Amino acid sequence: MPRVLIVTDVRLFREGLDEVLRRRSELTVAGTASRASEALQQVNDLQPDVALVDVRMRESLALVRAMSQLCPQTKVMVVGVADIEDEVLACAEAGVAGFVPLQASVDELVAAIEGAARGELACSARMASVLLRHVGTLALAQKSPRFMPALTVRELEILRLLDRHLTNKEIARQLGIEIATVKNHVHRLLEKLQVHRRMDAVATVMGRVAT
Repeated sequence: MPRVLIVTDVRLFREGLDEVLRRRSELTVAGTASRASEALQQVNDLQPDVALVDVRMRESLALVRAMSQLCPQTKVMVVGVADIEDEVLACAEAGVAGFVPLQASVDELVAAIEGAARGELACSARMASVLLRHVGTLALAQKSPRFMPALTVRELEILRLLDRHLTNKEIARQLGIEIATVKNHVHRLLEKLQVHRRMDAVATVMGRVAT
């Protein structure tokens, strides 16, 4: 039975989660915290199986990192994550063990906590897609030869979508960003790779990686 620490500076949210989760037989609420310093002390003293952190707290991701370093066996989950690529990646890079959206039901929250305690990643299908695409992009970056101009993770993501012949509008929808932002990234890609056409950029990078 996983022992859970609830961390949020919103009193109503903290007390509500505490009351609801204490009624469940699948887990035990080990404690609650409203501040980062208190949360770190609780993690150190209680060593819970799972820490549930409100991502809307100030410096929440820094807290996630600190908690993971202080007590590596505690799986740190975040609640309240928007289904937006940049936010998902920021949480993943902080080392979270699960994502719970605000619209999740109590049953879904409990299932996510149980899964995290077993070492499983709790997230939506879209979040999983974002994470897998990001891993693939990082792999492409690592395979690039040293003489390849330095490309950002976002530029490599856009390059992959260009390879699928997506338009700027389709790329913007896929990544959840503005069309103007896509155009800026494409423009910088062409400049870095010293080519004039989108597919020339794809051929330049993909050809060098394959060799």
